[in-house]
Amino acid sequence: VCMEFIKQVQTMQALTSNENAGTAPSSKELEEASITELEKLLSIPLESLSLRVLEISQYSALLAFLPAQNQRDVGMTLLRAMDSSGDVPKNVEELQQLYNILTATATTTMTQEEVSLKSKVLHRIHHANAQVEFDMLQLSRARLAAEVSFLVPIVFCTLRLVNRVVQESRVVVEPKEPSEQPVEEASKTEEGTAGKEEEAISGKEESPAATEPPADAKEKEAATPDDDKADKEEKPAGEEAKDSSGEKEEAAGEAATDGTDKEGTTGEVTKPDEDGADKKATADDGKAAAEPEPETKAPAKEPEGTKQEDADEVTNVNGGEDAKTKEPEAPTVTFVEPSIPIRKLFVFVQDTIGMMSKSHPEVTVKLFLSSALAADGFAGTKAIGSEAFYQVTQELVMQAFMLHETEIQEAGAQQRCIVQMVGTLLACRALEKADYERLITKATQYAAKMMKKRDQCQMVALCSHLFFCITQEGETVGYQNPQRTLECLQRCLKLADASTTAEPGSLFLFVDLLDHYVYFFENNNPVITAAYITGLVALVREHLESMNGTIGPTNASIFHDARAHFEEIMMYIRRKQSSTENTKFAQISLDS
Repeated sequence: VCMEFIKQVQTMQALTSNENAGTAPSSKELEEASITELEKLLSIPLESLSLRVLEISQYSALLAFLPAQNQRDVGMTLLRAMDSSGDVPKNVEELQQLYNILTATATTTMTQEEVSLKSKVLHRIHHANAQVEFDMLQLSRARLAAEVSFLVPIVFCTLRLVNRVVQESRVVVEPKEPSEQPVEEASKTEEGTAGKEEEAISGKEESPAATEPPADAKEKEAATPDDDKADKEEKPAGEEAKDSSGEKEEAAGEAATDGTDKEGTTGEVTKPDEDGADKKATADDGKAAAEPEPETKAPAKEPEGTKQEDADEVTNVNGGEDAKTKEPEAPTVTFVEPSIPIRKLFVFVQDTIGMMSKSHPEVTVKLFLSSALAADGFAGTKAIGSEAFYQVTQELVMQAFMLHETEIQEAGAQQRCIVQMVGTLLACRALEKADYERLITKATQYAAKMMKKRDQCQMVALCSHLFFCITQEGETVGYQNPQRTLECLQRCLKLADASTTAEPGSLFLFVDLLDHYVYFFENNNPVITAAYITGLVALVREHLESMNGTIGPTNASIFHDARAHFEEIMMYIRRKQSSTENTKFAQISLDS
């Protein structure tokens, strides 16, 4: 039906062209009923096919016969169907066809729903090939540049692509697997080896007589304790020291074998017989000799030579164990050439942000700073080309500063931009010291040029943190110039005094400055001493007492908030003074 309709329309256009020879052909407007039916016809397959309608031949050509408003309705139906199904264009050609259908929707004022749906399409753009994805983003910027709302998602999609390119260029090289046996099997083998070693050690010195006592030894076991005592008295202990070295070795061997029996049996006595072998006499008729005690019992004393040999053997065993249980090497990380030059991506980001500088300067400043922070984060990697990240970071920050100077005129927007600048510079780690110092000085100058003294005081106090960077763990990082921090705070005190004199409601500035002083004092800024805090506490109390009851209804809430904030700071200082961990707060005097 659609094809027949198209053929009829084309025939009609051809006839009109022949009748009006020498004039450009013009399409005849359809009747209202035809427009309605054609719009229904084009909307029917969208719910089931969604983005696959682009595969239908002549769908876009048929859509072109509808008026702009009806094309917009069909485009919105397609966007809703894509949102429900999650379909996204698979390549540049499909994206081009989609934008051809949605072109009419950009000619009129777009609703919030339309902006949201189109932004979702941008955020879902993805392709397995990074270069193809970048081409799709370039096409999106070319087709949607007229609407600033779509440039912001394009910027963040490009930054996401930068992260992907960096990660894809990262190659993890796993170490070769060790040829040794697994740890569990090795431990079992080591236990078996250790047991064999112990058996070998004891077997070396153990004589056959140790396992089966001789006949005379059996007779000795049947002897009474009185006989043992008599035998002991007949041979004094001194004679044992005069035995030959061979007899000592045999005695040591039997002592090693029967040492546990000797310790666990009461009334046991060792005595050499006529052949030089030790005889054992026990009160339990030799039962201990047949039943060994637990291995936790200490063995009998061995000669020093035997101990040294055993220690050497144990050392060799442990050395082997250390070699087998050695932890595997950590994998190494290398980088290959990225599929897209990193600087090329950031140039695209910079150009995209610059396209909205005239219409939305504040948004542009924030995007420049956000992109600079992203580039600073990538500078910590060792990717090929990452050495230029700090230059990209500096360029983007400078672009934001220049735009702030030339385009931002409203006081509230200036204050918000300065807050963004301070936050970005505090988080940056890739900037060199000279560049960082120049940028933080410039940011402080912007703060000092604010129109109102109250705004100057707040922004300069915020910039004081740029000269003494502290992490959440309390460690100082990056640039440190404690004296400049003190200079900023002292300038803020003068601004607060002038502002409070002109407007009593500005008393909260002193309380905020007290909070800053306590922060730097606690984090060991060497030039912020307890004397500054003591003096500022007394000054705030003096102002609170003098203004109590004189504040009008306009500034009453501000005055009460300032008093509550001051009391919280006092409670914090007292809590620190009572703590034994930090004694430096004891130097602060809170007595009025």
